[in-house]
Amino acid sequence: MQTEKSMPERVDSERREYERYLTDLEVEVHGRLQDGQPFCDHLQLQNISGGGVGLLTRLPHRYSIGQNLTLRIKLPSTDRIESFMLCKAIVKWEYPNNASDAAEQPTVIGLCIGERSIEHRERKPGGDAGDGHRR
Repeated sequence: MQTEKSMPERVDSERREYERYLTDLEVEVHGRLQDGQPFCDHLQLQNISGGGVGLLTRLPHRYSIGQNLTLRIKLPSTDRIESFMLCKAIVKWEYPNNASDAAEQPTVIGLCIGERSIEHRERKPGGDAGDGHRR
């Protein structure tokens, strides 16, 4: 089954080195809490640019400025292939939530993207993904 995603909408900003585009790509985030315990969050990107991403979370306490993370971003796929971008990231900023009901509104966390690679998986008949291949 192919999922259609629209092209990202550009977000204008005069002070940015790269243009930022709105998106709704799924992302798996791996990191460590302040006590050293590992965590894995399944979130959604809000925006993407040449230098980083903004992700939406309802658990901002898991993230701190300077924290190292590993991301697995699900790229648009076909009926036969699933693709992911794997990358290292560092938390650079957090956009505070000023909503009256803060628990209902996600917080945007800004990440600087570093080393990255692409992983492809063939989908087996019936929707299961096969072995992954990295480039």
